[in-house]
Amino acid sequence: MSSEPLDRRTFFRAGLRHFARALRDPRPLRRLRPPGALPEAEFLRACTRCDECVRVCPAQCIVHVPEGYADAGTPLIAPDSRACVLCSSLACTHVCEPAALRPLQAPAEVRIGLALVDRGACVAFQGVFCPICRDVCPTAPKAIELDGGRPRVRADLCTGCGLCEERCPTRPRAVRVMLLDAVRGA
Repeated sequence: MSSEPLDRRTFFRAGLRHFARALRDPRPLRRLRPPGALPEAEFLRACTRCDECVRVCPAQCIVHVPEGYADAGTPLIAPDSRACVLCSSLACTHVCEPAALRPLQAPAEVRIGLALVDRGACVAFQGVFCPICRDVCPTAPKAIELDGGRPRVRADLCTGCGLCEERCPTRPRAVRVMLLDAVRGA
């Protein structure tokens, strides 16, 4: 730290820069971690940012938290651009030596988040037949069912993989995967 005192102008410029940086992306970054992730605080303590999970992902859906965040470089899944495909090997969970990702044996064990449908944005709630989210759901039985032509998410079956969000044709997307803690707290 500098021993020079901050003048008023420098102080306010620094504050404005910090404020402007926060305004660039008004939506907070969702931390949808790869399959098998420990609870967030434990995950951050355990993850060494070694990139092994990124390297072995056959779908290349594991990306990094961008620079500018305290947890920059840690792995996450951004389903709006590339969802987890629930590969049969779940290789990412088996290569994590610090055990920030617990080894999983089957895709049904995955709990990344929970898909939520925005009824105001979903065309099916406006009378347009759209089965896309149900059709792309990889779970068996399907975690997304159509009830009167409208999607209904079965929380007990949803893995939070994000395929429904990735393929949703509306903008903004009517289906978004949310963190389990955020859904439980709502």
